[in-house]
Amino acid sequence: MLALNEVFCAERDVSSASRYCVIKDGVDQGVFKSSGLIVSTGTGSTGWLHAARQLTVQQLEDVQKLIGSLGVDSETNDKLAEELSNETNFPRDDPRMYFYVREGFSLTRASEGFCKNMKITSEMLNGKVVIDAWYHRDLSIGDKFTLTSSKDYMLRCMQL
Repeated sequence: MLALNEVFCAERDVSSASRYCVIKDGVDQGVFKSSGLIVSTGTGSTGWLHAARQLTVQQLEDVQKLIGSLGVDSETNDKLAEELSNETNFPRDDPRMYFYVREGFSLTRASEGFCKNMKITSEMLNGKVVIDAWYHRDLSIGDKFTLTSSKDYMLRCMQL
């Protein structure tokens, strides 16, 4: 099965936390507990992934207050928030995927990043994997699926 924009993995019941193990490019990233996992292609990187990772000016100002970095003007904060929010927008012909653990309990960079291969093992009782908001497949405890980025299947466009 091919994905144009993104693959999403989560519990069917939105009030239940999703648990899953992630292996990224052969490296075990550990077990995550969150509201779900988004894995995006370059084509989908300006959509759901961008919205999920977007940093607002208010969030940036709150962090600056917390660390005592006062006196940054609003124009600079606008540019910085936009730059940080756009860090995961990447070209549709990029041979990588970007994964993002939504609202994960871990604040490490291990919960997001670029990769070419992922293996996800479900620890969910009643989970699902959704491809491009269209194709759904049930997941239960121990179910596994692999995502691979391949140049052979990248979106190709014609310029007229």
